[in-house]
Amino acid sequence: MKQTTETVGNMSTRKLKREIRQKLADQRYNEITDLVSSSSKVGSSLMRLLYDKEPVICHRAALCIGLVAGVEAKIDLEKVRGTLRRLLWTMNDESGSICWYAPEAIGEILVNVPEMLDEFGNILPSFIKEEPFERGTYYALWRLVTSYGERFSSLKIAFKLALSASDPAIRGYSAMALKALGYQSEIKADELLAGVGAEFDYFDPQRGEVIRERLGSICQT
Repeated sequence: MKQTTETVGNMSTRKLKREIRQKLADQRYNEITDLVSSSSKVGSSLMRLLYDKEPVICHRAALCIGLVAGVEAKIDLEKVRGTLRRLLWTMNDESGSICWYAPEAIGEILVNVPEMLDEFGNILPSFIKEEPFERGTYYALWRLVTSYGERFSSLKIAFKLALSASDPAIRGYSAMALKALGYQSEIKADELLAGVGAEFDYFDPQRGEVIRERLGSICQT
């Protein structure tokens, strides 16, 4: 049964969160963005789902936070700015509730709301060596590179240095970012594979799933 504006608007926070989580599980993202016009609690429900026990739900919540921000930006850009500030706050020790998936969510917002790039685009790189956000930050930067290309070309050196990181996921995201920037020839297989682990798991936004990728395959043309 199609939910009416009144039904969604009167839904409790807990019930709305359950409803949205089910839609994330089913990858019904459009149904989540459709709720924005009828409830002001959609964004906050998605924020709570960044703490879900299932990583794939956390990733999909981050993806949808970006999609919802894209809708909200057409109505109230200040609301998007507020969401970005709240996410950054959860990356602060003083917040009392560290959100590991905040970098991914910030990246998705910037992918969908380019108007926020000038203000927030240079903040993310500052977390590439900040525990526990390193992996999520490199993921977010890879997403931004795939969307905006040369705008983030200044990160080339950081990506190249990260090819020898101990975390295979960081090596993988850096290699994919370099590849997206057109620096495929500068990805050396012996350097990329020198660390521990020849594979890494990452969330593919197109498929909406966490998939396993071989680091060696990134080197291939």
